[in-house]
Amino acid sequence: VVNGISADALGSIAKRLIRRLGDSSFSRLLDEDEERQAINTLKINEADLNALVQFSAYVFEEAAYQTQEPDSFEAHLNESLGVLPKHASVMRNVWESEATAYIGRLREKHLLGSKILSDTTWTTHLCVATSDDDPASTKGPPRSKSDKKNTQATSVFNLHMNNDSEPPLAIEFSHQELYAFFQKLQDIQHGIDSLSS
Repeated sequence: VVNGISADALGSIAKRLIRRLGDSSFSRLLDEDEERQAINTLKINEADLNALVQFSAYVFEEAAYQTQEPDSFEAHLNESLGVLPKHASVMRNVWESEATAYIGRLREKHLLGSKILSDTTWTTHLCVATSDDDPASTKGPPRSKSDKKNTQATSVFNLHMNNDSEPPLAIEFSHQELYAFFQKLQDIQHGIDSLSS
C-alpha cells in the first residue's frame, strides 16, 4: 500500500499522523471526513487506508522507542520493510522534522498518564484448616492424613504506585496462577528485549 501511492501524498498523510500520535486530545488518528478525503485523494479503499495508517503508526512508534536516527530509520524502511527509496526518503524527512515533538509527547504521556510502580511487597498464605476440619464435628467421616495434604498456598502482592495517596493494589495468586503470570512476564520481557536490541 505504501509503495502504491505517490511519495508526496505519503508525506502529507505521514506528517498528519505523526502529529497526532501520542496526543490524547485525538480519539482517532483520522476523523471520518479526513478518511473520506484521503480515500478520494489517494484513490485507495478503506482497508488500504487503515493498513497505511497502521503501518505509519507502527514504524513511527518503533522508531521512537528505539530513538532511531533519520538515516537509520530510512535504511530500516527501505531494506527491512521493502519501502521504495523515494517513499522511504519522504518518511525519513517526516521523522527528522517531527521526531523530537513526537518523542516529547510520548514522554509526557508516560509521566502524566500512567501509574508507575514504585514498590512491591508480598506475603504467602497457607490455608491449613477449614471449618470442616473441626475435630468436634460429628458430620461425616474423619479426614484421612492424605486429605490434610490438600492445603492451598496463595501469595498476595501489594503493588505500590507513584501516587502515595492511593492504597496499594493487592493481587492474590494461587500457585498455578502465579506460575502463569510469571510466564507472561517472561514473554513481555522477551518482547521488550527484542525492541531494545
